[in-house]
Amino acid sequence: MWREFLSKKYNINNDLEQWQHEEMARNFRDVIVEGLEGLFGSSFDSQVYEDLAWGALANTEAFVNSNLLTNSDKIRIQNFNDSEDLGINTVEPKCN
Repeated sequence: MWREFLSKKYNINNDLEQWQHEEMARNFRDVIVEGLEGLFGSSFDSQVYEDLAWGALANTEAFVNSNLLTNSDKIRIQNFNDSEDLGINTVEPKCN
């Protein structure tokens, strides 16, 4: 029934996961950034939180077509998140 509702209301057929990621990119990315900032405080630059928030959303239309991100931003975000996925620590916490 849920899939039928989404199909009719939002023209979503079988790719519910992609739709969820699109919604997160459009409406909740800022909330993700705020959550990371709340969790880690000023331990990292705000750019780290922004890049992490885009991490799982890099295959969304919101990311690909974003007017807020340059191509170099997109490459940086993808490289950063790829290294995090591989467990390569590329960012050290700030010393306070």
